Amino acid sequence: PFTLEVAELARIKDITLEDYSAILLADVKDLPPGVAGRLKAYVLRGGGLWVLAESQGELGSYQALADILPGKLGELRPSANRVGLLPEIKEMAQGLKRSPIDWGEFDLKEIVLEKRYSLEVDPRAKIWFRDASGEPVQMAGTFGQGKVLLWASALDIQWTNLALKPFFTAWVEMGLSYLTQYTPESQWRTLSLGQPIVRQWTETEVAPIKVLLRAPSGRRSTLLVEKRMVEYRDTREPGIY
Repeated sequence: PFTLEVAELARIKDITLEDYSAILLADVKDLPPGVAGRLKAYVLRGGGLWVLAESQGELGSYQALADILPGKLGELRPSANRVGLLPEIKEMAQGLKRSPIDWGEFDLKEIVLEKRYSLEVDPRAKIWFRDASGEPVQMAGTFGQGKVLLWASALDIQWTNLALKPFFTAWVEMGLSYLTQYTPESQWRTLSLGQPIVRQWTETEVAPIKVLLRAPSGRRSTLLVEKRMVEYRDTREPGIY
């Protein structure tokens, strides 16, 4: 259900972050001035942020985001036991609105992790994956109303073969489900400007009393649910509601 847009980091000043359900920072060496503050505000208001570590051994950009990350990246080092990835299924399940993927369908023993950063765990965060030595390599946390994922390695082929394995697609899908709070039961749809957004709860669903809707500009509206339905008509702004 996800659509991906790719942009060079220099373009981030022209991007309205709130138009997106999640932002992925991959192999970022330097964040432009002011971007760390914008990302923190975006996550605080409910956005999702996925940080993939940088492959040049420099962590300046990530230190600027340290207070919202679920762990602290430390020294760069080779993996003590470089073959294999271990999922923490119970911890994953606590942060997801859907059932975790059955990782037994994938041969995680074939995932090679040549290099990674050490990871100091935030006690409030959840470890999702460990390397074969038992050291945490991916963590999940929250900040304000938003969610954050941290992967302590880069996706560079000299670091890991993760992106070449069938596991990669499931890994990305699970991460985005967490960040966007998407579930298979969620109702995603494409509308034209001016067309009302309608949400109808079935008799088998628990309908809320009210819902909070956020427009692409960040403007928020509280809508009362009547007869198991809510309707929003002010869809003059293009973007994601």
